[in-house]
Amino acid sequence: MTGKRGKKQGNLTSEDWDAKFKAAGQRLAQDLGLQPKPKRKKDTVWVFNRPDPETGLIKRRSKERQRKAPKRKGEPKAQVPQRETPHGHVLEDAPHQHQVDEVFLESSGQSDDVESLLAELQKAFGISPEDGASSWTKRLESLDESWRSSRETLIHHMLELEAIPDQCRCDVCEDSEASVKCKDCRRFLCRDCDTREHIQHCLHDRQSWEDGFYVNAPIDNPLLVSLPAKCKNCDGEDCFSTRTTSSVYIAITMKGRKHIPRSEVICQSCHHAASEMEIQSIIENGFWPGSTNRICQIYSTDLLKWIDCFLKNMPGSSLSSIAKAIEDFDGTGKPINKTALSRALTEFRYCQHTMKGLKETNQMTCPACSHGQHSAHVDGNFKVYRYSKVPRGSRKPYYEGVFIDSNETVKQHMNAVYTRDHPLKESSGNMCGSTSWRAANSRSKGRRKLDECGLEVAGCRHAVAQKAVNMFTGEMYAYPHYIQVNFLLPLGVQYLWQDVICKYWPWAKKQACKDDRFKQAVTNMKPALSVMHAKAHQWSCQVLWGGRNQQGACAGAGEDMEQFFSYLSRLGSTTRNMSYAAREDTITEHVLFWNNRKVNTMAKQLCIRYKRNSIFLKGSEDELKSLISSADCEVNEDILQMWDEEVKEHAKGSSRAEVDITDLEKYFKIRTLEQEAKNLEQYVSTSSKETSLLLDSSSFFMEASKKAEASRIHDSTNLEETLCRCLNVGPDALLQMGRKAAIESQISLLQQEVELIALSIKQRKLAVSNLADSSKQRTKLRRKNELEKEKLQEKLDKVATLSGEEQRLTVVDAIEGHFPWHQSGSSSSSLPWDMKKKMVDLFVLVQRYREEHVLLRQEMRSMLLYLKKQLASLKEQNQRLVETADTGIGCADCVYTDRYVPPMASKQELKGIMAVKNRGIKEIEDLLADAVIKFSRTLGPDNQLQMSESSENESSDDSSDENTGI
Repeated sequence: MTGKRGKKQGNLTSEDWDAKFKAAGQRLAQDLGLQPKPKRKKDTVWVFNRPDPETGLIKRRSKERQRKAPKRKGEPKAQVPQRETPHGHVLEDAPHQHQVDEVFLESSGQSDDVESLLAELQKAFGISPEDGASSWTKRLESLDESWRSSRETLIHHMLELEAIPDQCRCDVCEDSEASVKCKDCRRFLCRDCDTREHIQHCLHDRQSWEDGFYVNAPIDNPLLVSLPAKCKNCDGEDCFSTRTTSSVYIAITMKGRKHIPRSEVICQSCHHAASEMEIQSIIENGFWPGSTNRICQIYSTDLLKWIDCFLKNMPGSSLSSIAKAIEDFDGTGKPINKTALSRALTEFRYCQHTMKGLKETNQMTCPACSHGQHSAHVDGNFKVYRYSKVPRGSRKPYYEGVFIDSNETVKQHMNAVYTRDHPLKESSGNMCGSTSWRAANSRSKGRRKLDECGLEVAGCRHAVAQKAVNMFTGEMYAYPHYIQVNFLLPLGVQYLWQDVICKYWPWAKKQACKDDRFKQAVTNMKPALSVMHAKAHQWSCQVLWGGRNQQGACAGAGEDMEQFFSYLSRLGSTTRNMSYAAREDTITEHVLFWNNRKVNTMAKQLCIRYKRNSIFLKGSEDELKSLISSADCEVNEDILQMWDEEVKEHAKGSSRAEVDITDLEKYFKIRTLEQEAKNLEQYVSTSSKETSLLLDSSSFFMEASKKAEASRIHDSTNLEETLCRCLNVGPDALLQMGRKAAIESQISLLQQEVELIALSIKQRKLAVSNLADSSKQRTKLRRKNELEKEKLQEKLDKVATLSGEEQRLTVVDAIEGHFPWHQSGSSSSSLPWDMKKKMVDLFVLVQRYREEHVLLRQEMRSMLLYLKKQLASLKEQNQRLVETADTGIGCADCVYTDRYVPPMASKQELKGIMAVKNRGIKEIEDLLADAVIKFSRTLGPDNQLQMSESSENESSDDSSDENTGI
């Protein structure tokens, strides 16, 4: 049997074996009812898609493995191909067995169940059941397995850590028995050595085990105290000593509440207690006092910094919950005074803000907009309100005017705007098309229980919040008008973006007659409707006010404050129960934190915008070229510009009123009017207004009277003589020619209206599925479409009646864009309106991307110049501090006496100011170097920014920074 099979194998070639193997596989697939699997040509290794660190874009790519060359006779056995994953793991490809012996093929069909058959096939082809599992799944399974296998070890060491030592000796003296374990020193100490070793480290985490388990050991040593140089009572020098009193400090740290013995400084000569050194000693030990008149509680500065950072990264978090968490972590059950903690944190923030001010960092200024701000977005936020039932309090906000302007100045502006002739009510309404806008409402019943109901905020195109005012009613136009006139106008902002700019701008123009600044606000600035909010406005509003259609508006979305509101709105859960001053200070603190984070990432964001804009610009240009080439007619930039103007004219609704009519049409209309008036002359003369009222025909009588009056005003005699002489025709032929011209003109206008209505219906149908996020919005859009379809049907009936066509165009065909008047003709005027609209939209979009390209380069340059100037100013100030010991910082220019301002500095305080400024210099240098590296990589070596100081747009102050260097 074996010999016979071997002889048979010797007669078969490799091609015979391949054919036999293929036939057997087909029979097997037929028995199992399987579909033939297409042959895979190449094995593909898919690489994980990761965002580019510079652009943030995801580059999708795949790496194809090279096909193995066929094995030749006599060559060594090929190794199993390996491939490396993006995480460094080496995976082996499963060896597929292409040669299956005949015994297996003969026995493979004898298995009855599918499981055993699959097992045999997997064994034959070398396929593992886990080959389909992804590498991420395998890593998770490996991680779970490692944790499961390590649980016994982890619990073993945790229990050993809780074990009480048996007759443990002190690690310092090695004589006495240890009674204290210090986690920070990692030593066992006796009582005496513990007191001696922790004189300077009284806050180490120490534990004792008197009752058979570890408990926190009480603190025996007081804080280190600074001794004054001279006694104020007896003028004695170097005569001070310290002694521990019976009272304690309640210290709140990251590890909970602790009691620290209080010590006082005593003059040995007069026994006078020097209490003036208490606050200095507390701060030098890393604490902050809970009060300044009678210090009982002190708070770790590390804890205050952690709470401040936590609250700003998670706005809306409760400080009471944090205090409760510290109590639970402590485990003693003793409460923490939440009121004292809140006030200590507030004062600590004020002090830190003043120290940041020494670095000359204005967190309300955007570096990219420092040399000319292009755009500003103004919007309202009703989430950061405050209940009127909460007392306002007598304290004024510490940050008054930094971000939120004073309510008194805003009230004065509102009194100037809303005079007796213009009452406190918006008359323009809150409707744009069929959409009702809450931003255009002046009052709301739901806000009667609120004091400050929200904020009106203005910010630049980089989402840096710049200025805000409190709102006490609805989003009235006077609030953004105040910001526009008093803040944006002095900055030279070019474009004002708003959600309801179509309602606000006409109102602002009406106020121009009241003040010169009001007039400058609407002449020096241009309006722009936010891109996303524009999609809910009516079609004409999008064309006339949309930011994409405003020349010079660039490719910004005009929704920059929405990103900021996603952060600020989370404060609403805490600000609603705060006092007036606490609310404003809390909001300003979070705004400063937000702006600082935006400035630190400004260079990266500008590079991302630049690269994305380049990609979008190229894609839009290619799409526009493809659309023009598919139009089968000549379309250039001038034609696209003309179409853009036509679209705007139709949006204004003035196309019918301002269309130029020919003399033939004019003659036909006047002559027809005369004939109708002649026919109605007898009716008008015999009837009267009273008779028409009795017969219920007053409207017909009024119309006949108007026509009779119009026929007396217009006379067609002179026009008829002129046209007959020029055209060499008679009056009857001239009337027919005028009738034909009027019909053609009317049909052309109706056809354009049909295309515009069909286009608006088509866009609204897309909005139902893409933009509307509620059933109410979808119902409104569908109802509007039904009304538009009725209007479209009327226009189609008029076209058919005037043209005399029996086969009328249906509404469905019109919406789909099948217009018979565009089927013939190769000129650009024969294109349908939807095609023109697409080309115009792409045309203006390409223009905005080109403007954005130029603006981003200017903003990069502005940021570099701003940081360069700031760095030079800090270095100059630091040099002056080195040369003189008397700085006089802050005292001469300070308006308020209750501020954290540096006093007339001593030598030690002067060194502290210099150290803070040196830290500011280092931070600006790092920020500037990072910006230079990122901008250079983005723009390339052949496309650098021009940093010349001789630019005409720069002020003379920048010329002093030329030799500063970057």
